[in-house]
Amino acid sequence: KHRGNEHYQSKRYEDAVSCYTHALDMNPNHVLCLGNRSACYLAMKQYDKAVHDAKQAIQLDHNYIKGYFRLATSLKLKKCYTEAVKVSSRGLAIDPDNAALKKLHASCLQEQQNEKVSKKMFRNLYSDQPAVSSIGHDDVAANGEPSGQNEKAYTDLEKRIHSCLSSLLTRLKNGEFGPNDASVHMLQGTFKKLVEKDTFTDILFPGVPADVLKDLPKSLPEVFQWEYMPHLMAGALDKMTRSAARILEGVRSRGAARGDTMDAATESVLVPQIAQETFARELVEMVRNISKRASSVNARLNLRLASPDAEEGSMDQLDDSTLSELVGGEGLAVQDAFMGAEWAEVVLSDIVRYASEESMTEMTFTTRMAPLSTDKSAVSSEVAGDRARIAWVEGRDIETAYPALAEAIHNLHALTYEINAKSESCMKLLEPSRGFTMLSHIPVGGIQPARYDNSTGENDSGIRLSCVYNIVPDDTDASDEPVAVSKYVMSTSTAVERSIDIVNDRLLLFKSLEVKNSRTAATREYYQLCFYIHANVWSDSS
Repeated sequence: KHRGNEHYQSKRYEDAVSCYTHALDMNPNHVLCLGNRSACYLAMKQYDKAVHDAKQAIQLDHNYIKGYFRLATSLKLKKCYTEAVKVSSRGLAIDPDNAALKKLHASCLQEQQNEKVSKKMFRNLYSDQPAVSSIGHDDVAANGEPSGQNEKAYTDLEKRIHSCLSSLLTRLKNGEFGPNDASVHMLQGTFKKLVEKDTFTDILFPGVPADVLKDLPKSLPEVFQWEYMPHLMAGALDKMTRSAARILEGVRSRGAARGDTMDAATESVLVPQIAQETFARELVEMVRNISKRASSVNARLNLRLASPDAEEGSMDQLDDSTLSELVGGEGLAVQDAFMGAEWAEVVLSDIVRYASEESMTEMTFTTRMAPLSTDKSAVSSEVAGDRARIAWVEGRDIETAYPALAEAIHNLHALTYEINAKSESCMKLLEPSRGFTMLSHIPVGGIQPARYDNSTGENDSGIRLSCVYNIVPDDTDASDEPVAVSKYVMSTSTAVERSIDIVNDRLLLFKSLEVKNSRTAATREYYQLCFYIHANVWSDSS
């Protein structure tokens, strides 16, 4: 036990677990060893094991307060907030003045309330889904089959496609579908990628951080365990049916134009293939739309105003002229030497290591480097070979392995407090939100079509300020002058276009709703650390 305590104090948690386990082999009812091993499992993020040991410790000693604390903490981290509230309440009944337990109990209560609010808001998200054109929600039976009211509107081909889609939906709802299923007809395509474990996540949840992914579905059948998904997909059956029929008719017409007649055998093969692909594409679009709207809910759920009195507010990273341009000008400002030459070099080293050692999502610029809100009037086209890699990063998750990168993220996040402090909170910026800091690796040729980073209306994510920190390897030429690897073309509603060189250690700040931005083709690879800041509202003057 004593050796275990020494290991624990030195944060050698695996060694500590080994010692406590050895002690428990000799005395299975040793309460303190169970409690301490639970603490180790907590530190190792093995929450199920932490719960098990804490429960055993409490069963052996009903007055063991640390057991209640560790059990409630583990349950909270497992997002079992109701259970965590109950456990912390039991502990406080024994020791009502325990400050740590009181604080934990209050936190669990808040999370429990947030969860209730979130569920209610998510229900509202789904409630305004558009009705389908022929077979709407009221015309679909519980098993996904048409109720019969509009079945006469279908052609024979559409009936067969609808039957395939309904059967597929039913099997997915019942968890009866997998990669080895005999009905997986497509050798390629979106549906095949959704069925296969290796590509499922990249298709449905591109760029989502690992800590968020652990709470998301891991397979296609799991998606249909979401409370509303079967109902939403059933409501879209008519749309999918008619879309698949149009595709098949198009294939038939193009073949006929070449003198090829589609026989019944060929059609019988194509019907399930096209039905599956139509189903898959509708599912991907639906999940991504829900995720976009859900992020807006989460962003508003529990963010407070970034306090101008916070320590970060006095970091003084921005020049007065930078702040003046941002707040009182066109909502667009540039800050050079943001981290400083020496720090920028260390940050670059960390970023290059991260990009080579950690998982980043590779994507084409027109799809995976998708804007937060695309200007519908802008026309973009995919450039062959253009690829980028992105990852959503959090400083506290990487501070041990990549301390300089974590410091850069911390400095970006501190801007929310500094801007509020120096502008007397006229921008009303909110605390940094998890999941809104992105690292991008831009290769040679990388571009970005014109876009706004956010838009008003139902797709408003709450983002009001975009901060883009540029990191460029080998950033000087023979004369030791900074090399511009690309240009930002920025424009506001009242100003002419402004071209800004992308050079190393340069920070761009601009109002996400008001400044349209694009990037020219990169002449060499570079990296960007993008931080998107939420706010309540902008002041009238800005």
